[in-house]
Amino acid sequence: MINLFDIACNFSSDRFDNDLNEVIQRAKNNNVTKFLVVSASLKDTEKVYRIYQDNKDSCFFTIGVHPHHANEFDSSSSAEMIKLINKNKPHSVGETGLNFFRNIKNMKNIFIIPGQLNKISIFLSPWFAFFSFILLLFGLWLSFFNSPVDYQQGNAVRILYIHAPSAWLSMLIYSFLTINSFFGLVYGHVTAFCLARAAAPIGLTFTAICLVTGSIWGKPMWGTWWVWDARLTSVAILLLVYLIIIFLNKTFDGEAMMFMVSQDLKIALLTEHIPIDKITENISKDLIEKKIKTIDVSMKKDFGIQRPKIAILSINPHAGDDGIIGNQDQEILIPALKELSESYLIFGPFPSDSFFGSDLYKKYDAILAIYHDQGLIPFKTIAFGSGVNFTAGLDIVRTSPDHGTGYDISGKNLADPSSLIESFHTALS
Repeated sequence: MINLFDIACNFSSDRFDNDLNEVIQRAKNNNVTKFLVVSASLKDTEKVYRIYQDNKDSCFFTIGVHPHHANEFDSSSSAEMIKLINKNKPHSVGETGLNFFRNIKNMKNIFIIPGQLNKISIFLSPWFAFFSFILLLFGLWLSFFNSPVDYQQGNAVRILYIHAPSAWLSMLIYSFLTINSFFGLVYGHVTAFCLARAAAPIGLTFTAICLVTGSIWGKPMWGTWWVWDARLTSVAILLLVYLIIIFLNKTFDGEAMMFMVSQDLKIALLTEHIPIDKITENISKDLIEKKIKTIDVSMKKDFGIQRPKIAILSINPHAGDDGIIGNQDQEILIPALKELSESYLIFGPFPSDSFFGSDLYKKYDAILAIYHDQGLIPFKTIAFGSGVNFTAGLDIVRTSPDHGTGYDISGKNLADPSSLIESFHTALS
C-alpha cells in the first residue's frame, strides 16, 4: 500500500481545481490517503481549502506555502485556513517549517564560511571560557577534597580524576581533528582546516597532562615514573603526532592565498569558496589590503617583478555604473584603492567582461578578482592545461594542477597531464 503520493504538478491557475482534484482522485484509486500540497499564492490556498473540505474525511492533508509567497500569509484568512488544515500536525511543512529549513540552511553557511564562524566564536568564546573555568574549579574541588581515599591506592587515586578525563579528551580531540582534516581534504572546506588546526594545541595540552599525571600516579603504584606499557606508550605516540601536526602547521604558516598563474596571466581571489550572496559582506578594506600585499610580495619574491602592476576587478557589472547597478564599488573598492595606491601600483576597478574581452589583462602583472568564478572562468578559458595553482604567502613553494580530480575519466587513459607537468616546472623555476 502506498502511504504518500509523491508528485510534482504544474497547475495552471484557470484549471487548478480540476487538475488538483484529478490528481487526488488518481491517488485515492491507488490507496493513497496522505497528501502534501504546496500552495503558490493566496488564491490557490483558498482553492486547496475547498478541495480539503470535500476530501477531509477520506484523506490526510498537509499544506505548505511556496517560499516565494510565504510573506503573503502573515495576516490573512488563508493563514487561518492553513492552520485549520494543519491542525494536530505541529511539525507539518507550513510557514514555520519553511522558515525552519531556511534557518538550517543559514546555519550551514555559518559553518562553511570561516569569517561567519569566527564572528560567532569571538562572541561565544568568553562565555564558554568562563563556564569551563567554573566547572573546572568545581571538578577539582570534588576530586581533591570531596572524594574518598582508595583503600589500596590511598591519596594517589585522586590524580586519576585528572588523568583519565585528560586521556579521553586527548583521543576525542584527535578524532575531531581527523574528521575535520578529512572533510577539508576531500571537500575543500576551509573551515574544516581551521577547526583542525585550532584543535591540535588543545589536544597536545591534554595529552601532556595525561602523561604527567600518569607518571605521578605511577611512582607510588609501580615504584617508577615511567613504564613502557601499552597505555602510556600509546599516549606518548599521540603526543608526538600532535607535535608533528603543529610543526607542519607552523611550516606552512603565512597568509596563504590561492594564486592561479600561467605565463601570461596571474589571478588571485579576494574571496574564495563562499556563497555568492555572502561575498559583499565579507569584503573589507583590511582584506583588500592583505590580498594586495600578498600579491605584491609574491610577485617580487617568487616571480622577480620588483614593481608589479596589479589590476583589481569590480564587484558589480560595469563597476556599478556610478551607483546605478550597485554602490559597493564606490563605497568599498575605490576608497581602498586610493589609499593603497600610495604604496602599490594598483589600478581599477575594471569590469571583468571588457577587461578580458579586450585583452586588457595583458597590460598587468597580476589581477585580483573579487570572487571565485569571476577569476577562475577567464583563467581556465585562457590558460586551462598550462595554468598552475600556486599558493602565495607561504615560506615554501607549493604548486598543483589548475583543476580538480577527474573522477569521470579515472582509469580510462584520457587524463591530460599538462597542468601537472607545468606545476613541476613552475615549482622548479
